[in-house]
Amino acid sequence: MSDIGKAPRPEVSDSGKRKSILRFLYTQNPFYLISVAFVLNGTGYWFRQGEGLHNPWPLMALICGYIAMMALTAFVIVRFGNVWDDARSIFLVLPILFVELSLTFDDVLISDRVLGASLLLIGLLMSVLTTEGLLLGLRIRLPALFRLPMHAMLSLLFLYPLVVVAGDYPNNHEAVAWKVFAFSPLAAAALLTLIPAIRRGRDYVRGNGTVWMWPLFPWILFAILGCALGVRTYALGLSFDPMSLDPMQLQGIFGSYFLVPILLAAAVLLMEMSIVEDLVVLRRMALAIPFACVLLAIPTGDGMAHQEFLTLFSQQFGSPVFATLIVAGAIFSYAAMRRIPHAADCMVATLLMLAVVSPQTTSFATIVHPQQFPLWLITASAVGYGIWQRNSRQTLIGLTCGLAAVRFGFCDGWTDFELLYSAAYLFTGFVIVVSIAFRDEFAEFLKQVGGLLLVLLCVVETALPHAFPNEFLTWSTITNQAVVIVISFICAYGLGSMRYFCGGLACGVVLMTHSSWQFFLHLRDIPDGRAIGSVAIGIAWFVLAATISAYKARILHKAIPWLPLPHQRRISITQRRG
Repeated sequence: MSDIGKAPRPEVSDSGKRKSILRFLYTQNPFYLISVAFVLNGTGYWFRQGEGLHNPWPLMALICGYIAMMALTAFVIVRFGNVWDDARSIFLVLPILFVELSLTFDDVLISDRVLGASLLLIGLLMSVLTTEGLLLGLRIRLPALFRLPMHAMLSLLFLYPLVVVAGDYPNNHEAVAWKVFAFSPLAAAALLTLIPAIRRGRDYVRGNGTVWMWPLFPWILFAILGCALGVRTYALGLSFDPMSLDPMQLQGIFGSYFLVPILLAAAVLLMEMSIVEDLVVLRRMALAIPFACVLLAIPTGDGMAHQEFLTLFSQQFGSPVFATLIVAGAIFSYAAMRRIPHAADCMVATLLMLAVVSPQTTSFATIVHPQQFPLWLITASAVGYGIWQRNSRQTLIGLTCGLAAVRFGFCDGWTDFELLYSAAYLFTGFVIVVSIAFRDEFAEFLKQVGGLLLVLLCVVETALPHAFPNEFLTWSTITNQAVVIVISFICAYGLGSMRYFCGGLACGVVLMTHSSWQFFLHLRDIPDGRAIGSVAIGIAWFVLAATISAYKARILHKAIPWLPLPHQRRISITQRRG
């Protein structure tokens, strides 16, 4: 019945399916990628057989010839056929081939530095001629602020191995290990050179001579180059690490934290782009990447070479987790200065993690007891930022962290009850002060919460008498509740808040009931004490009743004009006579 009135779906024949598949293959043309996959596999197999190490020139000629064939094909199909879809695949493949060219001759460089350097320089020249030839030949406009970082990254791929093997290689193991690691910070610096181009905005690449719009052009290219830098970081640890016993078993000094500088640089680029283009997605990615880097900084390798370099790194900079948190905190501080939403919250979260991470922390098992300095740093930065930006939430967070710093620094001899009791009252005081001092949305929320917290303090303090010492219960509890009532009425009068006024009344009822009961228990053992206690309790409740009557008669409104008017039931003349 549900199919009545619906047009029948046309059945697709086998020939139609074949045509659709052929149309997809014709449109997308994935055969360039398939071709590259087979060529890379073939060159890798050739080199694994030792032929490339024995005579690398045929392999260099093969890779360079294939790159030239790809570039010439892209030039012809675009210049004479305007087929940009197929050229897109070629443009994406060429950076991958450049990476292959830079990785192929590492072993040759180790065995023969002159020959290896010659091959790398030829590879760099080939990459520069190919990119510049296509840009000029196809009249593609890539501005200088993008072109210079691109060539800097390509130069780093090809020339940095010469730095690694320079000097007393491979005898000075420690120096070589530091050179291998230094590639990642240098790659991050090369990525950061894109910041001036990002700040020019998308108009900087408008009318670029291609059919691709921002961000496809030129950010796909730099995304591939960024991944290439990460691959090169991994390959350097395998090829040039003298402490690695068996590079073919993928055991070396490389750890996942080697990639952290590159990812943090990418987070900065996304952050800048989110500011210029006002894109929420990029901002969220930029704020999430540093936290992912913290997890990535946890060492996972167990090889001897990896452990030796991890020890060296920890001695110089602290553990990778500690160093990553330091840099992430600096990035979030920069983002907060650029007024990126939620950057200050991320900075506070980073400092909170630093409070339990020491320079020796390498895993969750080595987390330390909360430290004072990061907590005081959060207090200073969050309170300062909150006052500067008139942000009540940041100010309250900073004051709360200051309270935690006092607890972990100066309250070692206190009992758990004393710590909890004092912290509850101080936090409530912070809430009230912040709600009065600020005028933003969160401060308005705190005004609603402050009166409720005061009532809860009084109720909890009287409802759990077993948690208090007897002498403490007798004097301090009553005094504290009286102070709370006074504060409630002061806040109610100063803020014109009915909630604080009702909270003060509720606290008064709680205090009156509690005091009356304690007074009754005290007089119960005295002759005729029950009568005195009963009279005292009756007087206390009389005061409450008189207050309610004064409210109904609108007498209290003369002192507190913002009180809501009571609903009075009108009595007719006949009812009065009756």
